[in-house]
Amino acid sequence: MLQAIRDGIKGWIAWVIIGFIALPFIFMGGYEYFGGGQDDAVVARVDGEEIPRSQIDQAVERQRAQLREMFGGDLPDGAFDGAALRREALEQLIDEQLLHAYVGKQGLRVTDQEVAQTIRGQEIFHEGGQFSRARYQTLLERNRLTPEDYEGLVRRDLKADQFQQAVFASSISTPSQLERLVRLQDESRSFSYVEIDADRYTDEVSVDDAEVEAHYEAHTDDYMAPEAVRLEYVELGPLALRDQVDVDDETLQERYDERYGDDDDPPTFDDVREELLADSIREQYRTELIEAGDELGNIAFEQPDSLEPLVDTFGLEVRTSDWIDRDGGEGIGDLSEVVEEAFSEDVLEHGYNSDLIRVDEDRYLVVRLLEHREAEPKPLEEVADTIREQLRQERAADLARERAEELVARLRDGDSLDELAEELEVERFTVEDAYRDDRSHPEAVVREAFALEVDGYARVELDDGSAALLRLDGISRGDPEGLSAQERQQLQQQLQRMAGDSEVRALIRALRAEAEIEIARERL
Repeated sequence: MLQAIRDGIKGWIAWVIIGFIALPFIFMGGYEYFGGGQDDAVVARVDGEEIPRSQIDQAVERQRAQLREMFGGDLPDGAFDGAALRREALEQLIDEQLLHAYVGKQGLRVTDQEVAQTIRGQEIFHEGGQFSRARYQTLLERNRLTPEDYEGLVRRDLKADQFQQAVFASSISTPSQLERLVRLQDESRSFSYVEIDADRYTDEVSVDDAEVEAHYEAHTDDYMAPEAVRLEYVELGPLALRDQVDVDDETLQERYDERYGDDDDPPTFDDVREELLADSIREQYRTELIEAGDELGNIAFEQPDSLEPLVDTFGLEVRTSDWIDRDGGEGIGDLSEVVEEAFSEDVLEHGYNSDLIRVDEDRYLVVRLLEHREAEPKPLEEVADTIREQLRQERAADLARERAEELVARLRDGDSLDELAEELEVERFTVEDAYRDDRSHPEAVVREAFALEVDGYARVELDDGSAALLRLDGISRGDPEGLSAQERQQLQQQLQRMAGDSEVRALIRALRAEAEIEIARERL
């Protein structure tokens, strides 16, 4: 079956990059699996095996994609630390490298039939609901992979899965562990609390200019304008072929009538003619567009010192980007593939044209450096208001915490929570039977409630700098006797997986202790 998949897969489309492959083998746009082009900077070595920066870029983009899915498509501004994501991605790649190397020495076997069955089942290679050898060929070639390369990746992943399943199957869970899990997992707690908002104390604090300047001098690294680049670039899309294809206005008029004929207030034909022409070229001349993209990439590589050969060949316009840092920017800076290329060694250090960036099936970019700005501190006057407000909030939070500590002492001396709520003129919240994963109340309050004894009090620091006074009113333990046979079996399997996960983590810690790991953090 593997040979059947390989049949017909010949030739090589050079310098065309769609993306990378990340287990479980999802092709994503914009970079190569085996590196981000020439001279891809090596960030780490694990027992001699290199982890290039492009793999970290890819892992970060995968994390961002998962986070975007969690947030319904858009990430809140500033919600995630880009540097932290990159550090986490590097650690995960090191763990993966160690685990794959260990599994490879265990003598596990995966048949050709299992590999072929896995590949045929991967929807990225499907057209019309079926495995397409042509699509398989195209995607592999554009990722600079031979079928043997890709089969090796699939085989490696299947071995890792086989190993993990064996670990899980050998893990042991006892009835007493199950009962303890149920009591903890199904435990609920009832509690009462009031919040002391830090904002009620902001009018009591002031921050002068000298304090602002002192804070700025002591924490300059917190107020850096990041390293950034401006790019010049060319973009090739369907309209670049307009002089080489035969699409007449009659055809476009038919397409216009089909699309807008039933609209009450349709746009004029002239307003949408370019859009209609692009769609027509995209549908009728897909092969020619792909070939044009291949040629764009070849010329950009063969003549790396200028975009002018691309302008002359395709009649493209050289455009200029806004400032782009390593976390992206406006316009093309929003494309992770562009950011990866912009900060690659070829573009940033040598000033060459980028490798071809394939944004989607009919959009190609080549970028080069126009201007580079090193990271530098922002001027004090630019950040002074931010610092002043930050210091006011911090001091107001300190006052709220101090006030909460005084009030907790009064609760322990016999005052009631109702009395303090009335004194503070705030609401007293009463919570019945909340579980550990309750998100309808502040997470810190719920967490502390599960640490208290009945009738205990605590002061809780909230994420926004405010404070809370908490009283635990009651505890309800989970009941193992109430489990059905099916629920008991599911929990037993959950315990086995938890034990298996723990064993795998312990193995990775041991492998790390024995491995030679070199990390160039300045390249991260």
